[in-house]
Amino acid sequence: MELFQNNQATTTVSSGGTTAPAAGTSESWTVASSAMFGTAATGISQFHVSDIALPTEVITVTNVSGTTWTVTRGAENTTPVAHTTGFTVYQNTTAGFLTSVQSPMANFGYCPVASPIAQTVPYFMCNGGTTQSLTYIMAAPVMLAPGQVVNNLSFFSVGAVTAPTHWFLALYRWNGGTPMQMAHSADQLTNAVAANTLYTLPMVTPYTIPSASTDIYFIGSCFNGTTAGTIATSTTVATYWGPTGGPAKYQGFHVSPYTTPGTDGSTTVASGSTAAGGAWWYCAS
Repeated sequence: MELFQNNQATTTVSSGGTTAPAAGTSESWTVASSAMFGTAATGISQFHVSDIALPTEVITVTNVSGTTWTVTRGAENTTPVAHTTGFTVYQNTTAGFLTSVQSPMANFGYCPVASPIAQTVPYFMCNGGTTQSLTYIMAAPVMLAPGQVVNNLSFFSVGAVTAPTHWFLALYRWNGGTPMQMAHSADQLTNAVAANTLYTLPMVTPYTIPSASTDIYFIGSCFNGTTAGTIATSTTVATYWGPTGGPAKYQGFHVSPYTTPGTDGSTTVASGSTAAGGAWWYCAS
């Protein structure tokens, strides 16, 4: 996540930056003040600065602790230069950041969820339903950009769940072929799931897509009860992608048995999971 706390943020560097190391080199700098900048946290948030006098180098600030900055020199294909002692830096907006925040919704058209950030398939393409097997996690890939925060997950129920006993939604990361749960809703237990109804569930703990993430994410659901119901689906996308129409990590997955959500950041889908033969609509917001 790129941090922007104040317009025209500047500070002076009292220690560090006076050599020209290789691009990608990590350094510790001491600055006069961090007050005008956000508090970057390693792997979660960052911002970029340049020297007012020698602006050709872009520097990424990856961690802020008081007046100590951890920085990466020569960001975004720029060349490190030796800055003069006590140089002044200003926060800048980079091409890499602007590219990363291009809306994933741009080509998705209408979405009936407030503040949507991503869908597995465009809502307007949903022309049928996928009946979900009881106790199975069914999940489809979703495009999420670094820095986005997943607060809620949604699905549209075409057919009702009969006598539910447990059901939940969860966000998964590809994790090298063993999908790992990263966020989940509370177990909805016996709460009704009616037909032709949109459901939005908050995550127990919102999940922020890491700033350096290149992984594939999935939104999935699991139902237990007498019948599992039917979820809105694009049959066109389902026919094209699954079960053998595309790379495995883009097909989603369909695994059992599960009853309740696992532990975020450690629970993985059981080995031997098979690709799901379709892409049904969800939305992360």
